[in-house]
Amino acid sequence: MPDNLARLGHLDYACRAFMQAGMDPVEVVRSATLRPALHMRMPHLGAIAPGRVADILLLKDLKKFAIDLVIANGVPVAKEGRLLVQIRRRTLDGPARKTMKLSPLSVEDFRVEPPTKNGPVHVNTVDFGESNHEDTGEAFAEMILTRLSRAKVNVVDGKLSLGETALVFVFERHGKSGGKAFGFVRNLIRDGALATTVAHDAHNLLVVGTNPEDMCTAANLVIRSGGGIAAVCKKETLARIKLPIAGLMSDKSLIEVSKEMDALRGAFKTMGVLDHPYMPLPNLLALSVIPHARITDKGIFDVDRQRFVPPFTN
Repeated sequence: MPDNLARLGHLDYACRAFMQAGMDPVEVVRSATLRPALHMRMPHLGAIAPGRVADILLLKDLKKFAIDLVIANGVPVAKEGRLLVQIRRRTLDGPARKTMKLSPLSVEDFRVEPPTKNGPVHVNTVDFGESNHEDTGEAFAEMILTRLSRAKVNVVDGKLSLGETALVFVFERHGKSGGKAFGFVRNLIRDGALATTVAHDAHNLLVVGTNPEDMCTAANLVIRSGGGIAAVCKKETLARIKLPIAGLMSDKSLIEVSKEMDALRGAFKTMGVLDHPYMPLPNLLALSVIPHARITDKGIFDVDRQRFVPPFTN
C-alpha cells in the first residue's frame, strides 16, 4: 500500500526484514535479485556479470541495506536518496481513463426490499474474523478467511434494521453485463459507508455500509473520480482517493497518495472498518477464490461449495 511504500520502502524493506530475522545477507540479496530473474527466465538480469544489464546498488551498510548509489542500465540515477536524472513522465490517456461505465446512482439503488413488512428475517452473511496475532502475516491470513453464516435482521415498516450487520452492493462497472447484487456482511464496518473499485479480482464497484444515503454518496464520489476509494460517514466525506487510471491507479506522486491513504486509514478508525497494513479488508470482499464466502456482481458466493446463495434464507 502507498503509505507503507513511502514509510518502509519496497524490496529494500523486505531485505532488511529478512536480515533482521537472521537470514544470511548473501542469501537475502540472492533471493531478491538472482533467483527471481532465473525463475522468470530473464538471464540478462539479477547478477553483476558480463552480458548482464548493469543494474547495481552500492550500499553503505549491508545488514541495514542502506543504499548509497543506484545504477540503472549502467547509468548512475540516484545518490543518497536524491535523483540524478530527469525521469520521463508517462501519460496514460484514452481507454485507460475510461473504465468507469456506470451512471450516477440514487439512494433507491441501495434500498433492499425484505420478504416481510415487519418482523425478523434470516439472512446469509459474509463474516470477517478479527485477529490478535502479533505476527502481521499470520494476522492477515486469519482475517481474510471469511465464514458464510446466518444472522437475524429485524424489519420495521418494510425497512431493514441492520443492527451489527451491514449491507454490501456490487455493481458491474466495465460496461459488460450491467450486473448488480447485494448481500450482508458482519465484522467489517460499524458506521458509514465505503466505496471502492479496488475490489479484487474483477474490480467492480463495491460499496459496503450501514445506510443507503452514505452508500450512495460514497459510490457517486468514486464514479465521478473514474474509480477510486471514498469513505463517508453521517453525510460527511472523511477520505477520498481518486484512481482514474483503470480505476486502480493514481497519476499523483507517491507522497501525495500516501497522505490520502493515511486519511483513509483515519476514516477507517472513525467508521470501525476492519483494516490491515497489507491490504484494507474490504478490497478482498469480492475475491471469490478465497475461502469461505465472498460477493460478486452475481451474488453471495459460497466458495467451499462453489455455488451462489440468496441473501435471504429460511
